[in-house]
Amino acid sequence: MFGLKVCLAAACLALAATACAIARDGDHVPVAGKAEQSLILGELKKSSDYHRVAGGKQRLVLCAMTRFKAALGDSPRASDDKEQTYVETLFYNYDDGVTVRALWNADRKKVHKVEVLEAFPTPLATEEIHRAEGIAKEHHLPTANLFKRHGETDLSIATLAPVISDVNSPLYGKRLVILFMHPRENLEEAVSVTVNLTDETISRE
Repeated sequence: MFGLKVCLAAACLALAATACAIARDGDHVPVAGKAEQSLILGELKKSSDYHRVAGGKQRLVLCAMTRFKAALGDSPRASDDKEQTYVETLFYNYDDGVTVRALWNADRKKVHKVEVLEAFPTPLATEEIHRAEGIAKEHHLPTANLFKRHGETDLSIATLAPVISDVNSPLYGKRLVILFMHPRENLEEAVSVTVNLTDETISRE
């Protein structure tokens, strides 16, 4: 467990560094509209770069889609390079335990880049959070008892997705979710558990 806490601290630092990098590119704003998300996903899937990196993956989960402005140098001529609007889409690939990051140039209506990132801080999709809660209730007695004593609407639930960067760790490349749960009016009953979504187990590391 100590090792996981150390890795968790490292994950927090990595998240902070990522936030700084994002700040340099400009504010990222979530793409909330389902129609717009579907349109962008459709364009991404037409890309040969997307198919090269993510084609045929059966366990690819859409985790985040955000819009930002930056000058990333994809103009036909360097002299034309200027700040443009991009959409960053992050997927988690359960087949390989990596993040797929796709950048779409919304001004030029084309894919800028699709890349694979290992041990990359990636937000949790809503479906992943719900699945983690279900696994915890089924396989972690303190969580099950907490939900029995209190309805889900009475609980405060926070999540964190730690990233294990040590390639020698058995948890490297695993999708982990730490759940922090407590009744809204009683912190003393707090329960925390780490769920390994990749293997659908409770992590004891």
